[in-house]
Order: sequence, then C-alpha cells, then structure tokens
Amino acid sequence: MTSYLLSLPNELLLSVVEHLVPEPLATGSSPELSRDYIQRRGTLRHLCLVCKRLCGIAQPLLFRNIAVTNGVQTVLLFRSLWNVPALRQCPWSFACPILLSEQDVVEDTLNCWNSNVDTLSRDPADPDIAHFLNSGYVQLRQVGVSLASGDARPVTLGGAHRWLEFSSELLPEILVGILLALQGQVRDVLLRTPEEGETAFDPFYLRDLSRFVRNHQEIPATRLAFSPTLLSTAKSLRLQGDTARDNHWHGVLPTYFPFWEFDCVTRLEYYRDAADWNEMLRHLDDEDPADNQALKRDTMTKAMHQIEELRFYSSRMAPWSMRQLLSHCPNLRSLHWAFGDNVEWLIPTLLDVRFYESDFEPQASSEATLDEALMAASGHLESLHLDVMIESTVRFDSRYRVTCLSAFTNLRHVTIDTVCLLGLRPYAMDPLEKNIGPLHLIDVLPPNLEKLVLIEKWYGHQIRLQECGPDYLVWWAEEHLWRFARQCRPRYAALQSIVYRASRRDTNDYYDFFPECDTTDEKFATVRALVGSLPM
Repeated sequence: MTSYLLSLPNELLLSVVEHLVPEPLATGSSPELSRDYIQRRGTLRHLCLVCKRLCGIAQPLLFRNIAVTNGVQTVLLFRSLWNVPALRQCPWSFACPILLSEQDVVEDTLNCWNSNVDTLSRDPADPDIAHFLNSGYVQLRQVGVSLASGDARPVTLGGAHRWLEFSSELLPEILVGILLALQGQVRDVLLRTPEEGETAFDPFYLRDLSRFVRNHQEIPATRLAFSPTLLSTAKSLRLQGDTARDNHWHGVLPTYFPFWEFDCVTRLEYYRDAADWNEMLRHLDDEDPADNQALKRDTMTKAMHQIEELRFYSSRMAPWSMRQLLSHCPNLRSLHWAFGDNVEWLIPTLLDVRFYESDFEPQASSEATLDEALMAASGHLESLHLDVMIESTVRFDSRYRVTCLSAFTNLRHVTIDTVCLLGLRPYAMDPLEKNIGPLHLIDVLPPNLEKLVLIEKWYGHQIRLQECGPDYLVWWAEEHLWRFARQCRPRYAALQSIVYRASRRDTNDYYDFFPECDTTDEKFATVRALVGSLPM
C-alpha cells in the first residue's frame, strides 16, 4: 500500500510533531531557548526523517479529506525507534497527534487509545513520566477530556496546509502506555464501556479502528483493532460495562475483543449479558468443525484451559449456560459469579443438539440448578463468590439454593451474597420476630474452609463473629448466628474468619420503618452504637 505520508512535505511533518513541544516561557531569539527544548526539537526532527523512511509502517490516509494516523501502526513505528538514544532520553516526545477535525471521530479515537496508567513509583528526576514508564499496569479505557479543557490544547496550523486542523491530540502518556505494552511489561488490561452519564460517548466506541485505515469490507467493523502482539504479556483482561443498566447495550463482547488470542491470560473478568457467549460456546462444543474453524476452536480451547480466575457478571446468565462455560475451564481456581433474577432456568431440549440460550424453546421442561452449574467447575477451585443481583427476595425460590459446596475439598474462601443462596430466609416484617429458622450450613460448607463471608443486601450490619461476646452479633439473628459460629469452630479446624455483612443504609431505613419498636433496650443500644460507627 502506497502511504499518503510520502506526499507530505518535510515542513508539514515537522509542524505536525513540533506543535507538541512546549514553547519556552521566555521570549527571545533562538540561542536563548532552553537546552531541553532544543534537544526535544532535534529529536522530533530526527523522528520526522525516520517517518519518511518507514512510511510502510506508519500509514496515514485521507478520511473525508482529513489526514488520519493509524495509531496501531504508528506505535509499531515508535517501537522500532525505542532504541534510539535521543528518543529514549525524551519519552515525552512520544506524543502522537490525531489529525482529525470532526468532533465525533476525535472522541471515538481517543476512546480507543487512551491509556490511564496506574500511578506507581515516581522518579524524582522526571516525575511527569516516571509513573508511566515504571508501571506494569495499563488501562485501555475511554478518555473524558473535553476539547475545551486545558489538557486538550487544540491547535490550528497555519501556512499552506490550513485544511489540516488539530482538534485534539493523544496525550503523551497515551502513547507511552502503549509503548510500555510493546515492551512486554503489561500485566493487567481494562476495557470498559461508558458509565451512566457519559452521554458523549457511543457505547460502540470499541469498534475496529481499521475502518479509519483500510476498507471496512476487509475487516468487520465489530472487531477491535488491538493486535494480540501489543499485549502479548497480559495476564489479566477485564472487559467491563455498567451492570446497573440492564436495558442498555453494555459490556465489551468477547467477539469484539477476542481474549483467546492472547497467550498468557489467566484471569478474565467479564461484564455482559450472556447472549454473546453463544458464538464462543458453539465453537468450543463443535466436535467436527469446518476446516476454517478448527484453528479458532483450538485457540479458544487452549485459552479457556489457561483461565485460573474468572469473574463473570451477567444479569441473564442461566445456570445451564454457565455450566457449559465452566466445563471448559479445567484449571479454574477462583470464581466470582454474579447473576440477576431474570435468568432462564429452563433448558432447551433439542435432539442431538447442544443447548444455547438462543435456542430456548418455551415447551422445554428440564431445569438447571446452581448446583449443577457449579459442579462443572474445576476440582481445583479455591475461592468462590456467588452474588445474586436482585433488588428484592419476592421472586427468590428454591432454585437459588446451593448445597454442593461440601464437594469442593480445595475450597478455602467462600462469599455468599445473598444469604438466601444458603437457605436463610429474608427477615420477617416484624424485626422482633426471629422466624428465619436455623442456619443449616454445617452440612453444606467445604471441609477445608478458612474464611466465610455471608452478605445480606437488605437488612443487617457488618459484623464479625468472634469470641468477644454476643453483643457483636446481629440482634435479630443472634441465637442462630452464634450457634452456627460455635458449631463451625470444632468442625472446621482451618476456619479463621466468619463475616456477616450488610449495608448501613438499609439498616437505617429499617429502623425508620419501625418507629414503634422499643429501642431503649440495652441490646438495641449496642446495635445503634455499632451502626453509628460503620462507614458510609
């Protein structure tokens, strides 16, 4: 492909890059310019010459009569220049401008290429850059910088090429962060969709950047343009969305960001309703794939076998679908499964065809349970967190019960949110009526349990059951919880901590709802003091 860069004169290339160099505060002739400024300008001039020679790597093109730089290929260019001493001495020069003037295109590109690097150690010699260069943690997420803010610094070039306007720019840390990825130092990558209120960004901003650099017919627009080689050392991928917006398109789909193409990923965190997993499950379960799909299935299978930690958030992920997913993770050691109350419990029964959510038929009669799904998990499981994302217990029924935990002999840490999963009923309307029934947990807990966390979303207090007396117990379940704690200690020798947790806000609402209750009792006073000391 002939690069449009060849047609750009050296002067224009120089002006494109030099506008990123901070002008000296003092005015005067060139000899008075700071040594740092002169060094940066010389570095950038050298960079422009190299850009001319390596035009096959950096491939800008005309998009609606606007010059657009392909960020991926430009990063590869800087990768080849990293060993140049002058560039290494001035990492701030690694600023890549976006040559766009359309507001929406600028925002989309910024969304894809902003790298917000976690601030770690800072080098006193260069505090502005060291925390980017020294960090092994890179977040690829949308940027919330307004073009009117001081960070954007819009620049319009003069001269013969006035059509080229810099509406915005990639901040230097963006490219430095991606450069860090190219050096093989990235361990954790976060991709997320906009949160509630970020209306300026289209939820589809993660679409392939290749639509800017090549014919969109060649590569589907839904394929994210990050090459696996850019993040070849990433061990953790987090594909997140806003879980509170069940009625919106949210979450990064696995087919948009094919995590199975990354060789080293052992931790996967995923926010999304489950429908998009159908395609991946079909490939994994295909016993006789077509020739052009066999390699993809093998790649997916290998990636799933590498997963050791899975955090899965989906409001509609049915147990029978989760069972299939877990069956492909034989080395799973940690599972956090959060699901909503609108899941489909019925299993589609089609003859000789594996079931998927898109195959759901109303006449199906079989049911899947949480136990059946969990039993598909690896016997190596050491940590389990079950979370039901529902707002009330009205629709809570026996299908949410979990009774299979005792089968996991390696399970050390268990978090149950809510306690209804273990059979503990929601509290009665009368707070003084202790009708929740005994906690039949002794027979369902794993034998080598070390830490148990019970969470109630609606009522209760954050509490730790220790041997410091019954005053530290939740008052309306005092007898049951205290008896449970006493029974656990002799039976589970490794058990070190039992935590019962709920929100303070719900507790205050609970008191306000029952003003007729006698709160002068000493037991109530202890609880009130405890509630007052809890953090908001």
